[in-house]
Amino acid sequence: MRFGLLGPLQVTDSEGEEIRIGRPKLRLLLAVLLTHANTPVPLDRLMDMLWEHDPPESASFNVRTYIWTLRGLLSPTGQPETPISTDSRGYMIELGSEQLDSAMFEQLVSCGVDSCRQGEMSAAVDQLTKALGLWRGPAYQDIPHVAEPLVAAVRRLEERRLTAVEHLCDAWFSMGMYAEAVEELWEWVRRYPLRERLTEQLMVALHQVNRSAEALSAFGRLRSHLVEQTGMEPGSPLQALQRRILQSDTEPVSPVRTGLTSHRSNGRFDPKQLPPDVTTFIGRVKELAKLNTMLGARRLGQQGLVIIIHGPAGAGKSALAVHIGSMWAERFVDGQLYVNLQDAPPGMEPSKSIQVLGRFLRALGVSAGHVPPDAEEAAVLFRSIVAGREMLILLDNAADEGRVRSLLPGTSCTVVLVTSRTRLTGLCDVAAELQIDPLCPEDARAMLELHIGNVKTDVDVADLARLADLCEYLPVALQAAASRLNARPGWPMRCLIDRLADDRRRLDELAAGNVALRQSLKASYEVLRQSDHPDDDLAMRAACLISLATDGYVSTKDMASLLDVTLAEGDRAVQRLLDVYLLEAAGADHYRMNSLVRGFARELVNDALDIVGGCRTSRSRDLSRDHRG
Repeated sequence: MRFGLLGPLQVTDSEGEEIRIGRPKLRLLLAVLLTHANTPVPLDRLMDMLWEHDPPESASFNVRTYIWTLRGLLSPTGQPETPISTDSRGYMIELGSEQLDSAMFEQLVSCGVDSCRQGEMSAAVDQLTKALGLWRGPAYQDIPHVAEPLVAAVRRLEERRLTAVEHLCDAWFSMGMYAEAVEELWEWVRRYPLRERLTEQLMVALHQVNRSAEALSAFGRLRSHLVEQTGMEPGSPLQALQRRILQSDTEPVSPVRTGLTSHRSNGRFDPKQLPPDVTTFIGRVKELAKLNTMLGARRLGQQGLVIIIHGPAGAGKSALAVHIGSMWAERFVDGQLYVNLQDAPPGMEPSKSIQVLGRFLRALGVSAGHVPPDAEEAAVLFRSIVAGREMLILLDNAADEGRVRSLLPGTSCTVVLVTSRTRLTGLCDVAAELQIDPLCPEDARAMLELHIGNVKTDVDVADLARLADLCEYLPVALQAAASRLNARPGWPMRCLIDRLADDRRRLDELAAGNVALRQSLKASYEVLRQSDHPDDDLAMRAACLISLATDGYVSTKDMASLLDVTLAEGDRAVQRLLDVYLLEAAGADHYRMNSLVRGFARELVNDALDIVGGCRTSRSRDLSRDHRG
């Protein structure tokens, strides 16, 4: 059985006969399941997507009825088998990539882009041509797009389609097949009149087949559209291309942009520094939809964007940033820069601005001897080089606003993604923000299953739920737990659960290789320790006292009593712990410190008793009670 989303919804059986899915709600439900193929979709999420977050009282019953109907339509005649399964996590359609055209398309495009980068242009042409041939019309053409995840999926597929077209033309250019590129590009430029890269490629192809007047006309049409709709002129690369054509330059006027090296033939460097994407990325549907909306709303070549992704230690901020960056990387034709601002040998200060600027400038082609030693001068040079470029910069693990601000590219059209364990409120004037929390229980269990599926084939659902709970649904902790289980194939899951149940050893158990939650928590605590603000010293003491004196739940009044300070001072301590995600809101004036943070804070007490030297032990014991209220 095969399914198609690259056009009207299409379902064909093993004989090639089409199975008609007539009712709109059934088509929408099937499209949702196909979009999340091989991943369980919880019932409540299906209801939200089918009724746009306003499901009727009968929604649960209706979804079950729709699933029953779909199973009947998709089951071979006289056979009970169906690709749709259900368990405690939700409903799932199980497919191989060859059964879903959008999955085949993604696979072929990835292979084609890789072939381009490796210089295998003939293979790239074959793969990308096959990928584009899978499209029968606009993606999800006859699906009512009431669900934002589907809108995001459509947008992403369209972007990947354009990426495939652009790489195919680059491959043709490298093989001298400019006439073929002209034929392909005319229609795409007509459909996307504001996409400068397509017009640039069309101008190159036309110029190389001695149709320079038409190339200049294409530039004029693009400029008219841009000025009329945005008030902006074409970007500097396109204007430079126009000048070269006007000068009757007979050399190839544009380099192929798909090589593995970052150096262009015209002396410019296009670095490709993003870390590898997480191949087992799970969940974050709403967050990805919001990020796609932010990036999609930005007009190519017209404006920059700064997005801060903040959340607790171990929540997967870096993985999310790399994932969305990889999804959009091909859009940023002038390269990507990356730095881990927390990356430093033990005992040394995290990367300083001048060090990061030096790395960025060298990656952009500035020789080491010409990098200014002064941070301000280096920042000015960096902004000058990046101005007018379409780049993506990922500033990972930022601890303070000042260091981030010094690395921002000014008026460039570059997008900057920042991840941080603190809220970085000082950047609210220049940045949009996205807060991420621990995974939902369903996604946490799905992540565990994905990581341990090859080792643990018979997993008890209750044990899986308990393990996810002990990991506080944090991806870093879940990954560490899965690694521990994979390293001991004969080890029952219950054995690790029993070990993690002892909160005194939980952080030790949640360490595997380079994955250690304790290091992430330490980085959050360092934000307070390295601060000179008196509220941060109070917040450090508060963290330790909460871990000793309560079950993790406190109010502002409890905090003031623990610290023996005024209510206002207690509230400021609470706010600082919230800012660095060592505390989380748990209701009106009630706050929770999760079990992993409490374990880390107790370690601090044992290692440095002077931090809580002034506390009153009797008062701490009196406050050791449940404040869930």
